[in-house]
Amino acid sequence: MKHRKDPALDTVAREKRKAYMKEYRMKDQRQSYMKAYNESTKEKRHEQYLARRDEILARQKIRYAEKHDEISARKRTKNKSDREMYKNMVYDHYGRVCVCCGETEKDFLSIDHINEDGRKARENGSDFCEWIVKNNYPTDLQILCYNCNFARSHFDNNGICPHQSKALKEFLWVQSPRQRCSEDNGYQRESMVKTTSI
Repeated sequence: MKHRKDPALDTVAREKRKAYMKEYRMKDQRQSYMKAYNESTKEKRHEQYLARRDEILARQKIRYAEKHDEISARKRTKNKSDREMYKNMVYDHYGRVCVCCGETEKDFLSIDHINEDGRKARENGSDFCEWIVKNNYPTDLQILCYNCNFARSHFDNNGICPHQSKALKEFLWVQSPRQRCSEDNGYQRESMVKTTSI
């Protein structure tokens, strides 16, 4: 047996749909009307503002002076929390450890430019960690402790931290036995010459 719809329910649904479409059309008409109204009265409102400009600015200055301390305190706390949030995001992405010496204390860590072009990044004027997040974590950055970062940029090591240059020397010493033997032989020859000349 075929199921038949109740005609009363069908008319209720139809009425609801009509009311919804009417409201939707009215909303659309209201938006277009407000847009046209704003365009037509733009010059008139600007003239009214210019006539009362001094009064409006004086009122804004008074209001700002009354709430200046509250507003600035709110901005300071928000900026500090935002900076801390961006810093944590950057350290989580690059790792919370110095890539040179392995330091993990957060207060000792800093962000280092691998290509030593940090001046360009400082020219944008915004908070550096925020800039890193908004630029999708550039690959030419790494985490270094302040000691390694300072040593890498200020000592005459061609941008190599003393930790790495020491490790490199030890690596080369272990890897080149021929050179080590020739150095040892040279030392033995010099000592033999000194003993025979006496």
